[in-house]
Amino acid sequence: VSLRCLEKSIKAIVDRHEILRTIIIEDSTGSYYQEILETDSHPVEILTIRCTSQVDLDENIKRDVNHIYDLSN
Repeated sequence: VSLRCLEKSIKAIVDRHEILRTIIIEDSTGSYYQEILETDSHPVEILTIRCTSQVDLDENIKRDVNHIYDLSN
């Protein structure tokens, strides 16, 4: 039940804040511009990961915190 509540909460925040649905696109001249996606165009996906130790949890958190996002997607 709590994961469904978390997912609904995150989706509501993304729906409310356009910056969380904004991508950066490069046009044919090399200029960049923002495009705001519709709320349902990219569904939020929550992945669950089973951690068996504090070290495992720390490694997963570090990986996610240091993830490089492709702002064109």
